Amino acid sequence: MKMSKDRVLLVILVPVLVVVGEHDEATPPPMSHELAALLPQAHLKIIPGCAHVPQLQSPRLFLDAIGGFLRTA
Repeated sequence: MKMSKDRVLLVILVPVLVVVGEHDEATPPPMSHELAALLPQAHLKIIPGCAHVPQLQSPRLFLDAIGGFLRTA
């Protein structure tokens, strides 16, 4: 599924963290790459070994991603 600019709020001008599981089938990593490319200050983190709920499947890596984002954003 190709993302289009009309489906993304382009008024988001603040840093955004896009987190996706490596094996997510609901919102696959290629879709997350497209979303991140449409947002001017997006940061993309792919959590290895996870599917659609990395916050439950790998909470430590998920929290590390958030912590890293907050330190740099």
